[in-house]
Amino acid sequence: MSTGAKTLEGKTKVSQNALKHGNYTAAALQADRENRQLMREHRRVFKELIAATQEYLDLVSKHEELEKSQNIFE
Repeated sequence: MSTGAKTLEGKTKVSQNALKHGNYTAAALQADRENRQLMREHRRVFKELIAATQEYLDLVSKHEELEKSQNIFE
């Protein structure tokens, strides 16, 4: 009866068994791909949000400057 790997090399090799055998491998790899795709999409949307927010803040700043300059002439 085997009691498992004893050496570090053996333990390292056996630790990879779950990735080599069975249906778990395909499901795990697919989930990882989907997670990576979602992260890319989240980053893209977040960058768009940052850009839109900056554009809005720039417009607000210009509007405030115009209001100040109009108040000077009144």
